[in-house]
Amino acid sequence: MKPNIAQQWLNILCQTLPEPQAAAFMVQGSGIQTIQPLAKWPENLTHIDDLVQTVEYALGNNGQASVLNVQQAGNDHYDYFVLPVLAQSETLGTVVFKFRPLPKERHEAIFNILQQGQRWLALADPRQYENKAFYLSALTLLACCIEQESYRKALM
Repeated sequence: MKPNIAQQWLNILCQTLPEPQAAAFMVQGSGIQTIQPLAKWPENLTHIDDLVQTVEYALGNNGQASVLNVQQAGNDHYDYFVLPVLAQSETLGTVVFKFRPLPKERHEAIFNILQQGQRWLALADPRQYENKAFYLSALTLLACCIEQESYRKALM
């Protein structure tokens, strides 16, 4: 996946969610145990250790996770929501969002928005268009029709 598509997708998703503090689209790095950001929100985000740790925790628990009321420096508390991003049953990466503590009844809505956003991102996956046989046969049929004198007369 191209970084600019992931960044734009993450920006749009952050606009639809209720006041995220930070977010990242994480992918597997070149090393076996490394996770690195493909996209961050805000884009100038530099401190991502907490996001990486949350993704590592979620991956250890097979995917979707919420880690609630985590205390950080300065007695600030945050909720984290993590969801693997899938396209055609293949994991593209993992998205993680950081919020100020949210009421419990909003947690399901957060995951619903993330899952809907995941479907939108899947539309940008060029692999879904790899099977061009249908399109090729439709174009061939159209070309054959256009070459026929009777078809051209029928169009006019």
